[in-house]
Amino acid sequence: MIQHGKYLVEAVALCAECHTPRDRNGQLIMDKWLQGSPLQWVEQSGQKEWASYAGSLVGLPEGWKESDMVQYLETGILPRGGYSRLPMPPYRMSHKDALAITLYLESLSEQNTNIKRDAFNKSESDLPPIEK
Repeated sequence: MIQHGKYLVEAVALCAECHTPRDRNGQLIMDKWLQGSPLQWVEQSGQKEWASYAGSLVGLPEGWKESDMVQYLETGILPRGGYSRLPMPPYRMSHKDALAITLYLESLSEQNTNIKRDAFNKSESDLPPIEK
């Protein structure tokens, strides 16, 4: 299911196009994969009603349960009602696809936690030397 979710996020919904920041050359910054990004093109377009920032998709939004995310991806309706601001599309995914994406996004949070824990647990001897 997680691999199916990864496929949907990367190749179908193209979530990284808005939710991953870009460098000066317009290339996605892979170290910040799906961690949220300003939508500069929205600001440049003058669309005042549209969101100007795409939030992080790593894990679930704060306060959301897995069932909230699945419902959101199936209906486009936020857990407290209403819809996300454009340019976020109001998805109408199947239950299987919504669950797969949710599981994949949750797995990214676990991966980040493991990476941070590994970095924290490194000793000084594990670190590269400082160049002078």
